[in-house]
Amino acid sequence: MKSATLNLPKITNGFPLEYLAFCRNELSVSVERNGGINSIFLLDMEELNGKIYPDRGRLPLFSREKFSSMGRVLYGPAIRFLTSVDGREYMHRPGVGTITPSGFSTTLEEDSLHSSYEMMVDNGAIFFEFGCTSAKRERFVTAVSRLHVGDLELPTLKNQFCCTEGEWGIHWLPARYRGADFHPEKPFPGKSMKLQWTRFVFENGVFQMHGMLSFEYGKHPLAVVLTSDVPMQFQEKKEQWILEVPWENHEKIRLAIGYGRSYDEAIVRARNAIGNHSARRDCFIRECTRIMRAAPVYHIEGMPVAEQFMRIAPVYQNSLLLGETVSQAAIRASAYKFGYFALWDHIYPVRDFMACGRPEISRKMIVYLLDYPHIRTALWATFQLILAADEYLAFQEDPTLLTQAWEPFKDWFEFALTLTDAETGLVKFSLGMGCDNPRELGCGELFYDSSMNAWWYGVCRVMENFALEMNEPEFAEKASSLARKLEENYLRRFYVPDVGYLTASLDLEKKAPVYVYHNSASIAVEYPFGRGLLRDAIPSMARYQSQKLYHPQGHLAVAWDSDVCCEMWRFVHMNQHLGHECKLARFAGDSAEAARVMNGYFDSYERTLNAVETFNYFGCDGDIHELADWQTFSATAAMHAVQQGICGLFWHRGGLCYTPASDSRTIRIENFRLNGRVFEVFLHGKGAFTKHMLLNGEELKGTLQLPADCLRKTNRMEIVRSERPFARPLLLYAFDLEIAELKSTGSALSFRALCGLHTDLLFSVPGESRLKINDLEVKTEYSPERRELFYSGIIPKNSWIELNSKKL
Repeated sequence: MKSATLNLPKITNGFPLEYLAFCRNELSVSVERNGGINSIFLLDMEELNGKIYPDRGRLPLFSREKFSSMGRVLYGPAIRFLTSVDGREYMHRPGVGTITPSGFSTTLEEDSLHSSYEMMVDNGAIFFEFGCTSAKRERFVTAVSRLHVGDLELPTLKNQFCCTEGEWGIHWLPARYRGADFHPEKPFPGKSMKLQWTRFVFENGVFQMHGMLSFEYGKHPLAVVLTSDVPMQFQEKKEQWILEVPWENHEKIRLAIGYGRSYDEAIVRARNAIGNHSARRDCFIRECTRIMRAAPVYHIEGMPVAEQFMRIAPVYQNSLLLGETVSQAAIRASAYKFGYFALWDHIYPVRDFMACGRPEISRKMIVYLLDYPHIRTALWATFQLILAADEYLAFQEDPTLLTQAWEPFKDWFEFALTLTDAETGLVKFSLGMGCDNPRELGCGELFYDSSMNAWWYGVCRVMENFALEMNEPEFAEKASSLARKLEENYLRRFYVPDVGYLTASLDLEKKAPVYVYHNSASIAVEYPFGRGLLRDAIPSMARYQSQKLYHPQGHLAVAWDSDVCCEMWRFVHMNQHLGHECKLARFAGDSAEAARVMNGYFDSYERTLNAVETFNYFGCDGDIHELADWQTFSATAAMHAVQQGICGLFWHRGGLCYTPASDSRTIRIENFRLNGRVFEVFLHGKGAFTKHMLLNGEELKGTLQLPADCLRKTNRMEIVRSERPFARPLLLYAFDLEIAELKSTGSALSFRALCGLHTDLLFSVPGESRLKINDLEVKTEYSPERRELFYSGIIPKNSWIELNSKKL
């Protein structure tokens, strides 16, 4: 596969675990350690009005999971590949080589067998190439198990938000709250699909499987073929189909398994995979190389595995994209275990493509959900998508996106108001906390979730700014008034001072806490404005997670003595929360905790070569399904934890900024791209503060956010840490606000606001300070313990902002 060019993971003695999963687009393949194909799964997709709808359910073409033998689970793979050498039967298996997201290329020296084994998933087919240079090689056999193929009735869901209470294990909003336009039968009615195989035949040198896939809304044929570049002989046995070719006059044999809605489509895909493999391989290499070159490179002292992960993750995430069109794209939830989920499984990875230099993919993923049926009733999705769009606009100047998204965003916001408490501004829902079934944490049908309401606050702030940008002041005031209510009530309702953490939720009627402290509670800081909302609680929350949620490999979901209804939560960690946990630690000045947590994660990655969804710390049945499968937003969270939790590099629509925390490691980031500019970042020195911040060789005084008028097309940013506290006023961030004309003296700091919007300003100050906007003093909050000054409010465009500090 020439994949050494890609600098992807190498293996020296086969796969690290019992099996690994590989995917590309709609196909996924599980290959067991000895080289057999356990299962091949397909995500069936429909197209309607130019939009693709991938299924949540996986359709098995071959399956080790769905069938049994005489009452026992299946012990062997669906397909095996064997070569006889001097009478001994050897199974082709991976040895030494390279693994990619979509396949592998390896060689093996075993007794008298000198072999190679290559597999690649691509474009509706799976390509195989087997080599053997052994002098006494005799025959090559593909053995297909009939036990792994059969008729099935399976769950299906093309329209992700048509579910009702408890379906698919997720507690959706009850139908009576969804409005008169909620029609769960549209556009694709039905909850099950039936797969019926009608014919298995070997004709014209091709093994063929013909079947029919039926849904309530219709049916379509399904064909699977297995063909070779060498004529095959066929033998049908009671429990196997045997395909055999002689090795005579051959050193390599190529096979392909293709699928389609007709035999012609399947065989064309299979034959193209064989005949055009060299061109496809080269194209794949070029694509992966292009993705890697667009992405930043991280050099982190003492964390070489983190460096490797950050290098390959963009390529792996790209392999999970489904059905990309000119304007839209969707991404599957994992390489193998899951199908497509239109919730945060789709939305979290939006940021990966932005931060890896490919914002055009992020745009397609945002646009994909704008007209998704019934999405307005799924607040978990709509809230995050609005926040993700705000983050996207930090990476790409794109006024057309806001114009395109504005009406859907307003519609979603108005629907959320139907579930909002008039007194507190809190929104109620049936899903939250990263827990599909909130009953497991003691919540009822509807409840006030701390995570959901933190994002709701961020949505109000972002929608206020979007409305100002769209020249709709009345809507801006509506969003602002809700944000003010949430500012008054959020910590008062959810924060428990004696514990130092947020409760997971509030009881709907009593608005009383449900005293469960879940690791998802810090999710507010995933997007910028949540940091300001939690500002007074951040130190104690970071302390709680590092002490009460401590586990040697990272964090637990809840403390060991937590009284949760489902005991699972005391023994697991879902890794999609790594980003906000590590950011929380960073905001509290504890980068060591972020590094400790991520070292545990990267230890798992080194052992499994996967972005594992859930750490089942104490083991459980089915754990291998977690360890051998790349999960999309586990990788997203890990990347975010490195970028922001460990490196301290932050971004928003106002630009790039750095958050200091105690550290001594040397870090270099190359090729970070933001809004048409390229940055190289170099961090060194020891301490929790910053001694110098240099931009393109010039010292920046008074700010850790880069002023817009100091930037070039290519920039070098150097940060020298210090153990001495900041001696002068310092701007830590101005969320979504571009600044310019910055001036800094010993006790004063001033700058110009280049846009008019609602912003949060946070300053490090040596003592009590006064803040003026256009010569008018504004009300601020001062924390003597943290030596910070905070302001939140609308700043008119071109305003002059001036801070004067009284030194201690």
